[in-house]
Amino acid sequence: MSEISEAPPEAAAWAELSRTLGQDLLLTQASGGNTSVKLDDQHFLVKASGLRLGEVTAEKGWVLADYQKIRNGVPTLDKEEDVEAKSRAYQTLLASSTVTRGPKISLEAGLHALLPNPWVAHVHSIAGQLLGLMPEDEARRLAFSLLGEDLEFHWIPPAIPGHDLCAKTAKHLSASRSGKTLSLWILQNHGVAWGSHSDKNILAAVDAFEGPIRKRFGLDRYPPPAIEPLAPQRSPRPQGQTWYQVRLPQGPAWEFDTTPALTDFAGHFDLWSDAPPDFVQADDRTAHILAASPRDIEGHAQVFYAHALVSTISRQAGWFRPLPPDAVRAIKLLLLERPTEGY
Repeated sequence: MSEISEAPPEAAAWAELSRTLGQDLLLTQASGGNTSVKLDDQHFLVKASGLRLGEVTAEKGWVLADYQKIRNGVPTLDKEEDVEAKSRAYQTLLASSTVTRGPKISLEAGLHALLPNPWVAHVHSIAGQLLGLMPEDEARRLAFSLLGEDLEFHWIPPAIPGHDLCAKTAKHLSASRSGKTLSLWILQNHGVAWGSHSDKNILAAVDAFEGPIRKRFGLDRYPPPAIEPLAPQRSPRPQGQTWYQVRLPQGPAWEFDTTPALTDFAGHFDLWSDAPPDFVQADDRTAHILAASPRDIEGHAQVFYAHALVSTISRQAGWFRPLPPDAVRAIKLLLLERPTEGY
């Protein structure tokens, strides 16, 4: 690793793209999502682990890494015996590819390294997650109707963030050299990844995609939830943590439970182990959530909101499809990043 005396010239545009995407709750929740730009034929700048997209600057929130080393290393991980071993080896690969000191590289950096586009933006878009749950043919037609024919469209099945997502994405890479100027990767139960030759092209595509889909599903009818602390006697209450009430607004009916539809929901909450739960559904629009700080509960509430919104609309449309149980178990074993900070 080495010290970098100054930010690469592309860092300012990267930070502006990141903040634009990160300040929209329907695109990113908590520290979900990631952005990157390839600087040359070996190195790329990618968001660091644990930070939120809306918080980065040209000087802070990124790492420099060797994307060719990641590309070459991902196929070799298949020799590992099981999912957990692959995950550990993948994290070691990411760490060894990092050029800069300081913040860790994000778990999702492998996806960015594999994609051929100079600019890549991965977001946990509500619109994109709804497309990932609808029938593939319908989703494909809708995407092309909004974005035109100069589009590569890829449909990736549910995957564990990290090596598993990279492996499933790699199977589609042979079809991603078509010369199209825009790539859209639908990551089922997870979000979307955009790839293009410029940051401006990605922002234009996001606008063309998000507006009509949000209007189609009436997402403006579902404002974010209200958060307030619960009485201190709520138990169990581990030391240093507080129970909060997170209440979705009245209006259209909400349809959700704790069945995980999103990778973020499985990562943020401990509902699938022997530990006491940190998320309790109180009624059809209220959850009690355990958190360690105001920032912590803000992130948890955002993920709960996304989960409730995607669950509600997909159930009403008849295409709700939860994460496979083995994926949920594997997500809980991820070691690189704290679950409260997403992926």
